[in-house]
Amino acid sequence: DQRGTGNSQPSVRRHDGCQNMKYYINLTIDEMSHDYELVRQDLNISKWLVFGGSWGSTLALDYVERYPHRALGVILRGIWLNS
Repeated sequence: DQRGTGNSQPSVRRHDGCQNMKYYINLTIDEMSHDYELVRQDLNISKWLVFGGSWGSTLALDYVERYPHRALGVILRGIWLNS
């Protein structure tokens, strides 16, 4: 999940989540792509298949543009390009 969504903490999805928006107000797509790169490195994966749906399709495209040498390929569904 992207920062602040799903099970990440602090979450904006819980009933009191609006209070946590201050942590993400200036978060950029390059920082989110870098988050995924840090996860890949931490898991010691040399290359992986990148999947994204809806907003995640935009993030997946950004990631594979920034780190093409780390992607085996990309699978997109429900493409959302309004960023």
